Amino acid sequence: MNQLAPVLNAHSSINVDEQPHAFIFNENNLLKYEMASMQTMSLIHQALRSAKQVHSGVCHKELSKQIARVELNQPLNNVEQALNEVKSLYLDHAVYFHHPKYVAHLNCPVAYPAVIAEQLLTAINSSLDTWDQSAGGTLIEQKIIDWSIERIGLSATADGIFTSGGSQSNLMALLLARDHAAERLSGHLIRDFGLGPDAHRYRIFCSEVSHFSIQKSAALLGLGYNAVVPVTVDKEFKMDLAALDAAIDECKAQGNIPIALVATAGTTDFGSIDPIDKLKTRCKADNLWLHVDAAYGCGLLAADDHRHLLNGIELADSVTLDYHKSFLQPVSSSAFIVADKKQFKHLTHHADYLNPFNDNPQAAPNLVDKSIQTTRRFDALKLWLTLRIMVTNRLAKCFLLLWH
Repeated sequence: MNQLAPVLNAHSSINVDEQPHAFIFNENNLLKYEMASMQTMSLIHQALRSAKQVHSGVCHKELSKQIARVELNQPLNNVEQALNEVKSLYLDHAVYFHHPKYVAHLNCPVAYPAVIAEQLLTAINSSLDTWDQSAGGTLIEQKIIDWSIERIGLSATADGIFTSGGSQSNLMALLLARDHAAERLSGHLIRDFGLGPDAHRYRIFCSEVSHFSIQKSAALLGLGYNAVVPVTVDKEFKMDLAALDAAIDECKAQGNIPIALVATAGTTDFGSIDPIDKLKTRCKADNLWLHVDAAYGCGLLAADDHRHLLNGIELADSVTLDYHKSFLQPVSSSAFIVADKKQFKHLTHHADYLNPFNDNPQAAPNLVDKSIQTTRRFDALKLWLTLRIMVTNRLAKCFLLLWH
């Protein structure tokens, strides 16, 4: 028996045929919001309880016809009818990640404290680019970043920022690696003057089973797909060290310039973890930037008895974390961490209206100084509320069940 039914039936036809300003979320329409939220909650209850399989099996052509028939310029003017339409077009055919038979991709089931946080952050709609748009949101995100840095084992010089996902984090890593290399090798500042004459010789090494975003990032950064050198893996799908040494030697023999090495901690297809600590030794020998793509394997950071699987991650120059893969968080919830916060200079831009230059150490923080995004959601609140309610070791246990 649905306990919400009496309330919902009493307000089953919430009429939204009102003046446009009546739709702006504020104290004047909280009752309407609450009633519509209860209807939505009831719909979610029904969808989750009736999801007996991962997916309905509907083909895209059939569903495309249904959606094509919707005329967006002719609204339904009724919350109940609109929600029923969403049910038939979306919920009835959604892919349910919480289902025990779901194994296709790395999307995880979500913790309910994070879903609660989604309600809060969406209702208030803070933007995390500047302090004067977010206040406490800025400090909460920074606290989560600092917590992540501590879990990785990096020093006090490290810093980070929330991102839209692993692809954006990997892009930021290679951007900093590229610009750091140009400055170190020739004093050239790519941020100010564009790619230098040697950029076409830059090479990035990663395993042949690493994420495709490495190649995509190289292309976006003007280096091209050819800048990425795929390294053979061993029988456990980990980067083969002998093959890496050979690839680096060949690269130098061809007159090219090794600048970065990407170690994968949890490959998409196999969950394999490259030998990070041994790879760092190679990086030191050739002045390579070591980036660890731990988008999938970062859940091991919460598992004290499995943390050894990530040995060496504390030696990285940068790290990708995807909380929405391994910490039961709704999309999006990810972070990019850099060992030396000074490297963020390569992407910082000061705009007078937004984050004017200020060398006062007591000035309020503006997270946009560390991000390639400007407007950003308060996604950190989801992990914050999850940690405050659920506790880290419970997160770790859930991740290990999914990992195995």
